[in-house]
Amino acid sequence: MGLKNAVTSGWRDPVRIFEQGKIFLTDPEREHIEPDHAAGILFNGLDTRSPFDNRNENFYNIKADVEALIMSRGFVPTFRKGQEAFTHAGQTAEIFINENKIGWVARLKPAIEQELDVSGVYAFEIDLTLLSARRKPEFSPASQFPASFRDISLLVSIDRSNDEVMKDIRNSVKEAAGDLTLEKIRLFDIYEGKGIPEGFRSLAYSLSYRSNERTLTVEEVEQVHNKVREILQGKYTLR
Repeated sequence: MGLKNAVTSGWRDPVRIFEQGKIFLTDPEREHIEPDHAAGILFNGLDTRSPFDNRNENFYNIKADVEALIMSRGFVPTFRKGQEAFTHAGQTAEIFINENKIGWVARLKPAIEQELDVSGVYAFEIDLTLLSARRKPEFSPASQFPASFRDISLLVSIDRSNDEVMKDIRNSVKEAAGDLTLEKIRLFDIYEGKGIPEGFRSLAYSLSYRSNERTLTVEEVEQVHNKVREILQGKYTLR
């Protein structure tokens, strides 16, 4: 059932669906090609009354779901600002693996939402060809050595994406860490407002360091993290 038909026929609950299948494309060198694609749509629904936690889904939720799907195949995607004819200009991202564009994630254009008489419709589509080439993920035992956590806060131009900043942090850790591994990096705070120059925002990240060989000492974690900060100071203002 199409979203418009669902809404006009009285459907008021959230919609969270996806589909996987082949699409048909024309190729100049062949009659046609049939890549395998996955697509999904997310809509918070018209009736938001609920006795349970009722945090509405948004662009970042569906982006995170797509990222998790791709990373489950062993790839780390990057997201770049994009535009499709039917999507919101400020909430559209193209999805890349290395330099190969494999899809998009976006909110529908306001004019289309208005025509459907809905608000907040998000969707994605990705080409699974490259993902299918990688074997399924393998599970390994959890490390017996604890992780060490450190935070870092950067003043970043609003023109610079979170993916670009995280890439810079990962590269800085590679340069500074030696046999330490940056197990995880997580954006946990975004701040724009009083005390932040116009055209900038403050992004705060949690970094998880770990060694697979031993328990890290406080001193060596501090040494590496301070080195990471020094490297990043060449590109950002640290807070």
